[in-house]
Amino acid sequence: MKVVFTLLISIICLIQSYAQDFAGKHPELYIGKELVVKPPIGDMGYMGFFKHNGDTLFNKLRPDDMYQKMPQAYTTKNEALNGRTFKVVSVHKWSPDDDKTYALILDNPITGKLVYRYEDFLQGQFERTFKVEGGIKTNQNNVVLAEHTCSDIGETSDKFEGSKTFDSPLQEKVAFTKVIKGGAPVYYLSLTVPVGIPDRGKGFAIIFKDGSKMVRQNESNEVDVSPDADFNHSVFYKLSPSDITKFKTAVITDIKVGYYSSEVDNGEKYTGYFNCLLNRK
Repeated sequence: MKVVFTLLISIICLIQSYAQDFAGKHPELYIGKELVVKPPIGDMGYMGFFKHNGDTLFNKLRPDDMYQKMPQAYTTKNEALNGRTFKVVSVHKWSPDDDKTYALILDNPITGKLVYRYEDFLQGQFERTFKVEGGIKTNQNNVVLAEHTCSDIGETSDKFEGSKTFDSPLQEKVAFTKVIKGGAPVYYLSLTVPVGIPDRGKGFAIIFKDGSKMVRQNESNEVDVSPDADFNHSVFYKLSPSDITKFKTAVITDIKVGYYSSEVDNGEKYTGYFNCLLNRK
């Protein structure tokens, strides 16, 4: 009996060592995850929830902008949030110069979109507020394993053109590029499928986790030789405003370039990369 009890404790400790609810300095890992609001402690309400008016200047939010604010406190009423499940649709810096505070954009069918003020050093407050479905992956020392981080985004500048270019890792099957030159930024999608036979074909298609598809039949494709002697079939496509909205939350599961298709592992990583690009200036 003692052996069984010891084994059970070991299993519980192992599970706890490999999953937690707090992402620390990697809030982008929450994108696409569901956060369940825990029961409140006492009657003082929940801290950090604001109404989302569509603006991205989160540092202009004031205590009076809190969602369902309690009359005598700068908190949200317990009954407005207790037990609700929110999906994290995007993550943004709270202000351009603040590397510790972020805005988590949460969505729920009843409340609509809300802004949660996340601070990467306040683990206790976050874990008193939320249970993260599936948890955040950690190693045996409870160090967060960031499968994608904004530090992976590359940046180049062209002084002659007066432009900046940001890229997610270009060696991946799915990559995104953001170009800023003068006015509004322009976003591009790159898809690559390696196969043994060269064939340019035309167009591309994407299947997302929610079952929706993106199909563009007339885009020109390129073929080049990879270091592994495969033929990389690729496409480089300028994203429209509706495409940009889609990639903020959509998770890619499969891609097709010309005649050739490929499954995409860990599509959440690319959703994270795209949201990292949105915040780069």
